Amino acid sequence: MFDTKYYKTLWSLTGMVFLLVLGAATIQTGEYTVFLENNKKGLRNHKNKVLIPAQYEDLGWSTGGFLPLEGVLGYKENGLWGLINLKNQRIISPHYTYLEPFSADLIIVAKYHHVHKRSYYGIINLKGNSVVSADYHHLDKFGNLLIAARDQSGSTKYGLLDLEYQKVIHYIYDSIKPLSDQFAIVQVQGKLGLINNLGQVIVAPYYQDIELQGTELKGKPFDYYELKTSDNRHVALHHANHLTAIDQNLYLAESAHASSLINTRGSEVRSFANSEIGTFEDGLAVIRQGTKYGVVDTQGKLVIPLEHDSIWLQDNYLGICKGSNKWMMLNTQYVRVTQKDYQEIMPGHEGLFPIKRHGNWGFINNRGVEVVPPQYQAVRSFSEGVALAQYGGSWGLIDRKGNWLVKPRYTSLKRVNNETYLFHNGSYQGLVALKGDVLYKTSNQLFATPMAVIEQNDDNYKGLISLTGELLLSVRYRSLDFQDNTPHFFHYQDSVGTGLFNAANRTFISDPAYQEIRTINEDFIGVKINNQYGFIDQNGKLRIANRYDNIGVFKETMSPVKIRSRWGYIDRLERLKIQPIYDFAGPFENGLAIVAQKGKYGLVDVRGKVVLPLNYDDLERSSDGRFICYQGSYRGLIDRLGKLILHPKYHEFTDLGNGYVIVSRDNKYSLVSDQGVSVIPMIYDDIEYDALNDLYIARKHQPWETIKL
Repeated sequence: MFDTKYYKTLWSLTGMVFLLVLGAATIQTGEYTVFLENNKKGLRNHKNKVLIPAQYEDLGWSTGGFLPLEGVLGYKENGLWGLINLKNQRIISPHYTYLEPFSADLIIVAKYHHVHKRSYYGIINLKGNSVVSADYHHLDKFGNLLIAARDQSGSTKYGLLDLEYQKVIHYIYDSIKPLSDQFAIVQVQGKLGLINNLGQVIVAPYYQDIELQGTELKGKPFDYYELKTSDNRHVALHHANHLTAIDQNLYLAESAHASSLINTRGSEVRSFANSEIGTFEDGLAVIRQGTKYGVVDTQGKLVIPLEHDSIWLQDNYLGICKGSNKWMMLNTQYVRVTQKDYQEIMPGHEGLFPIKRHGNWGFINNRGVEVVPPQYQAVRSFSEGVALAQYGGSWGLIDRKGNWLVKPRYTSLKRVNNETYLFHNGSYQGLVALKGDVLYKTSNQLFATPMAVIEQNDDNYKGLISLTGELLLSVRYRSLDFQDNTPHFFHYQDSVGTGLFNAANRTFISDPAYQEIRTINEDFIGVKINNQYGFIDQNGKLRIANRYDNIGVFKETMSPVKIRSRWGYIDRLERLKIQPIYDFAGPFENGLAIVAQKGKYGLVDVRGKVVLPLNYDDLERSSDGRFICYQGSYRGLIDRLGKLILHPKYHEFTDLGNGYVIVSRDNKYSLVSDQGVSVIPMIYDDIEYDALNDLYIARKHQPWETIKL
């Protein structure tokens, strides 16, 4: 915003050179030095004479320069700027939020409007007199013109004024930003164009981004997003930085400068400049523009205007903040349900919403009634009728009416289940029941599991406590871990050996002969005895003798076993069902298992029949029961019966589970059917499936290009 020609001339005349003296708390020029004393700034001349004593928060201008204009510069007190001369005489008192030279004798200023909660810009002279009234949203210099912003029908729009402050360009742009002395970037609905320093349109708004690279102007067009059906029929074409389906027949097109709602026909429902739109919930979404929030519906209507400091949307209710300590709650008919203003209202659970008033927290219901008056230092949301509440610096538990279930005595509380909580209190941890009874207390650390609590001392030895506070295992075990698929079983190691503890019936499965014990599957537990593997049942009885080099896990009544360096399969009666001829054998699922020979993988069924030849470098099971096959860096797809669907010729693919697969090779994407038939050609830079509208969003990247004037 500086008049650069004026400054260059002044610098050459005075011979000023800026110097930051680190550690000396001074900034020096050929004429002046800003010095710091007691965290206040002053000004000396080149003869070291104090012109302005060190009594101001800052001296100079808002962007950091401090060169005086004809003996006048800015000073800052209590966060606001005024004007002062070099004799330390105040020209105007500090009441501006922004102060910056515009020319040799004019200054752009901004003043905060408390009702509108924003700053307004104007121009004053060196005597502090208004030259241009402060009713602009923004002012900036561009060549011999002035960029100005004003409110137009509720939105900030930018235009150009000449130096007599007459309109050159009307207020039609969402923004205007100088790119150089010759050009400025203009924005309309997220699209960028160029104007020159005469205000003439050089490039109509079209680009996603514009840069000056050396002496060349470069533009980045928006990517192409094409909506297609599964039979490759064209539906619509959009230009955007990113396109996302957000509802039926509705898309969000985002750029760095705007968010637009677009329907499946390609028509724009509405565009919002410099805005971000959140996730739609029941036809509504929170929208943010700068520091202000509103709510938009799927028709693009601002049902809550962009004038609020914060908004949340949850379960058909809106929390809205407009100004300090002014939170209220509305239903989705936009009817206010709260009768009071609150310091804060938080999203709730189980129909109760945390509220803060006079520094304390309580709860209101969905009609705005204070069912738990504000009396707590902090609260957490309700879960199954119980909430954590802090009172007097300690945490307890309350019911839906605010009655104490567990009195506030604890540094922290953590829910284990409906009836039990872990507590921490000073150097102690323990378990407390929902009725308030302390079930267990210890100076050791406690870690909750689904069926019990592990206790660990400073030497990392572990024990086990039931959820009712009963000591199950004393703290003497080197390791103690529960098993995911059977959480009541805990695998342990102690000084004697390894074993399993059943927390449900308080029984042990142990034997000093056990060298290793595996996980439980289909009631069988793998064990290692005398360097050979076998299986025991949940009572510790040896069901399959330890005669194998290694074992897998039982699934679908069969388990892999290793005999003389080769893998085969046995059943629960230890009958050899598949001969040991494989280098690798995985568990059975849905009647098929992955096996390998000589580094090549395939599939066998429960009879040992090869249903997929062992031709692949790797084979893995996907979550939907299909298989991914690999050959080199390429991958393909096998169905649940072991039939090859897609030959391994793709670098990546996504099985959509709807009869189609998105595939890619060399960073190009296409759509194929699960029968291997190409549907959408491999010419796109990305393809995403839109499940809301059963369409495919195909993107083509657009590179930077030279803008020819």
